[in-house]
Amino acid sequence: AFVQPMFLGGQALTAMVFIIVQNFWLGMIALGVVLVQGIIIPRLRRQLLILGKQRQITARELAGRVGEVVDGIQEIRVNDTSNWERADLAARLGRIFFIRFELYNRKFFVKFLNNFLSQVTPFLFYLIGGYFALKGTLDVGQLVAVIAAYKDLPSPIKELIDWDQMRQDVEIKYTQVSEQ
Repeated sequence: AFVQPMFLGGQALTAMVFIIVQNFWLGMIALGVVLVQGIIIPRLRRQLLILGKQRQITARELAGRVGEVVDGIQEIRVNDTSNWERADLAARLGRIFFIRFELYNRKFFVKFLNNFLSQVTPFLFYLIGGYFALKGTLDVGQLVAVIAAYKDLPSPIKELIDWDQMRQDVEIKYTQVSEQ
């Protein structure tokens, strides 16, 4: 609960301090991207966990309803309610489909955003750092050091975000179990 976040946070902080020491503005770019990843991505992933919980509950309700239909098949035939039962099951399946569709859309958007932020930062380093290097306010060695240090930064950040998602997932599962 404490060791892994502290270790990963220490790695990320070390790389961030090194980048800021090399060049303040490139450090602020890296810090901005890390903050966006650290704040927005977990919030978006929290919504994914909520949708996953809804999908699971809806699937369990469907399974319970299918069990009821199987147990009461004689009454359904006698009262000729098979069309109503089919419509009910189709509606439940449709609800599960739309929850899953929303879940996968959001999931791939989160992956896209995370990958985009990870890939755009080195581009910004080359763009802004190259401009500073051409102006003479930044040494090329400093730019290379910043890019090399940033190479080690996304891994601990990603692992911290994954750790937080796992923590939230366990929290939601614990809440579900305690509610049952």
